[in-house]
Amino acid sequence: MNVKYSNKNTAFRFFFCICYLIAGLELLNAQELRKEVYVISSYRPEIADAEKLGFMPLIPDTFSMGTSIDYSILPSRLKSDFTLRPIKPAKMVGTPLDKLYNSCLKIGVGNYLTPMLEYSIQNLRSKEYTIGAYAMHKSSHTEISLADGTEVPAGYGRNELLAYGKRFYKDINLFAEVGAKTHKLRYYGLNTEILADTFDVETGDIKQSFYTIYGKAGLLSTRPDSNKLSYSLMLTGDYFWDHFKNKEPHVNISSSLSHHINSFIVGLEGAYDHLNFKNSVDTTDQSIVAFYPFVKKRKEEWQINLGIHINILNSTIYDSVYIYPDASIRIRAIDDALFGFFGITGYLEQNSYQSVTTENPYIIPGFHARNTNHSYVIYAGIEGYLSSKASYKFDVSFEAMEDMIFFLNSDSTPLQNQFELITDDADLIKYHGEINWAPLSFLSFFLKSNYYSYKLYAEDKPWHRPAFELLFTTRYNFKEKVYADLDFITIGKRYARSLNTNQTKELDPIYDLNLRLEYKYSNVLSIFLHFYNLTTKQYYLWDQYPVQRLNVLAGICYKF
Repeated sequence: MNVKYSNKNTAFRFFFCICYLIAGLELLNAQELRKEVYVISSYRPEIADAEKLGFMPLIPDTFSMGTSIDYSILPSRLKSDFTLRPIKPAKMVGTPLDKLYNSCLKIGVGNYLTPMLEYSIQNLRSKEYTIGAYAMHKSSHTEISLADGTEVPAGYGRNELLAYGKRFYKDINLFAEVGAKTHKLRYYGLNTEILADTFDVETGDIKQSFYTIYGKAGLLSTRPDSNKLSYSLMLTGDYFWDHFKNKEPHVNISSSLSHHINSFIVGLEGAYDHLNFKNSVDTTDQSIVAFYPFVKKRKEEWQINLGIHINILNSTIYDSVYIYPDASIRIRAIDDALFGFFGITGYLEQNSYQSVTTENPYIIPGFHARNTNHSYVIYAGIEGYLSSKASYKFDVSFEAMEDMIFFLNSDSTPLQNQFELITDDADLIKYHGEINWAPLSFLSFFLKSNYYSYKLYAEDKPWHRPAFELLFTTRYNFKEKVYADLDFITIGKRYARSLNTNQTKELDPIYDLNLRLEYKYSNVLSIFLHFYNLTTKQYYLWDQYPVQRLNVLAGICYKF
């Protein structure tokens, strides 16, 4: 066979050999492994795309089996013996009560040589009666610097002793109390401009003391049924005298009756008051018989009171009959949030020697004043609740008075250190407001203020009567361990008469801050610390009578 090769086949074979040779060389190079490996990310086996053929393999079964159950019950009675046992009654446990103590002793001492002692004793819980007694002593033994620097004895002493008892019956309560009080002081408010430089004040020259022995007894009905007659009766007697032998026996008997008739309350109050005042030159007898019939009616939205006061005065100085209307209405405007009230009344104020010296103990001994006739008092105001924790009251009154008492410096004594009583007819406008707020169980606030506007008919000024009064009190209780009371008191400007120039002078307003702290160490022992006049300012409550500056009183209270 003859085979012929063309040039075309020869060229093709030559090209194929060259490609084969190059491929062999590349294969030899590929067999050389490199030792360096670069890892970019972890290996993640993933299937880019797949189609699911089925969930579970199925094997069809053509065989079926039926279930048949045949059963029967043969009843048989079981005899069981059961005996009922009574359930024992539950024992009721009352609310635990705080432990009470029969006695409490309080002892303290302060600067200005001020000792203090209080003791009280009473029986424990009883549904039949209560009895107790109380004793107190507080005094100060110091001197006070007057305006010119003169040191004057200005000590005082107060003592009180009383015993009381109450007896509880089904329909009435009986009560009685007897006691005694003493108040010793010094007329230390001297007019320094009339004293010589070498003047020396003896304690006995400016001494004054007041003594009181009293007793009272009475009964009070306690019937809960409103259709029953309600009544009360009280008898009070006291004997009052001072260091200068001025005496004042006093007896008072008062009673009341009231009864419901349909929707009305009809009642009658009565009193007999007898006073006998004896000084070194004269004796004054005075008796007042008072009657007060009234009718009251109360509905859900309003309440009305109608009555009349009748006072019959029999005195060695003058006799008179006083009749005062008494009417008032109270309307509920907005549930418990707002009540409005309006009324008119009047009364006779008895200015006994005891009541006057209680207000101002620095008056001339044995000075007697006429009674003050409050001809009529017209008042109106609003009151209510801002919330369950806050209440308020605002009112204004207009009062017409005869023989209102004022205190004026007297030059009738050698040291010019006492006051005399003067009276004048006056018209008084009084603006009153108070707010009570207790945001928390352990924190409360109270604010009360009065503003007075006087119109006098004979005197130039309302001597020693303030134009403004304010009291702010807050109380705090920290976990029943620490108790704190803070009082801020303001008394506005007052007027006095200068004995040297016979000119009117204005007394500066009073700003007083008091703080009382008590730490309860245990249920029976506590420690207290009282601060009075924290402003440390020596203000004048009465002209020429500066008060003590910062007064600190500390002590303990023990219960047993």
